[in-house]
Amino acid sequence: FDLKANSVFQQGNWYKFSIDQSGVYKLDYNFMVNELKIKADDLKTSNLGIFGYGGGPLPEYYVVNQIKENNIEIVDVNGNGQIDKDDYILFYADGPLGKYLDKQEGWYKHTPAYYTSVQHFFLTTTEGSNKKMIAAGSSGSPVRTYSSYDYFGIKDIDSFNPNLSGRIWFAYTINNIVKTINTELPINSCTNGEKITVSYSYLTKLAGTSLSISVNGSFIKSTLLSAADKIQIDTFQMLCPGPNDRLIYQITCHFFKPLVIGCLAVRLNR
Repeated sequence: FDLKANSVFQQGNWYKFSIDQSGVYKLDYNFMVNELKIKADDLKTSNLGIFGYGGGPLPEYYVVNQIKENNIEIVDVNGNGQIDKDDYILFYADGPLGKYLDKQEGWYKHTPAYYTSVQHFFLTTTEGSNKKMIAAGSSGSPVRTYSSYDYFGIKDIDSFNPNLSGRIWFAYTINNIVKTINTELPINSCTNGEKITVSYSYLTKLAGTSLSISVNGSFIKSTLLSAADKIQIDTFQMLCPGPNDRLIYQITCHFFKPLVIGCLAVRLNR
């Protein structure tokens, strides 16, 4: 961690806030004054700015003055150059999961922000340049028309580290006490009958034991486990069961070595 003398954080007023997923965010007067504790008189639109990165972990060696200023849209209803009770800021932010296209497999993978489930951004009332979003109009004829898209949902929780060190974390552990894991599928919505692909990772020393998987109480598949020193990935397809989808992992026999469940991903083409 190298704090440069010309870092943007060297001077001015800075306020940190966090997000937990990618999307367009609205910072209104109430949030800035009551949550971030910014004085109302300091909310001059000309000096506002939002700095920060999203989309996965930063490099291990990171120079602070490289942090970028994000494009924002300030809605100043009465145009007085001041954030009032009816005014707000809009900006797009990438969450703590970094996504990239694996060209060999032809699908997206992800990298989580290690040791945290949120992504931090910094609002300044003094060092910003009111960096506006650039309006882009349409011109000419479309090169290609799309009628479908790929949905990629991820659930990656860092709650269990089997080695008690390092950056390999898992979401759940199944053992002689906890034999059933019940979790939500990471998908906002799908239509009954749509085909979805589900992938999950796991690590186990168990052999000859079956892991049963069901969704919304309906049996999907049973996987015969094999002991391995590396993370294993299982993938299966199923039809979307509708709203409130819940995935259940279950082992019914007695065993003495745990099974740890990692990332859960859902793919949907619609």
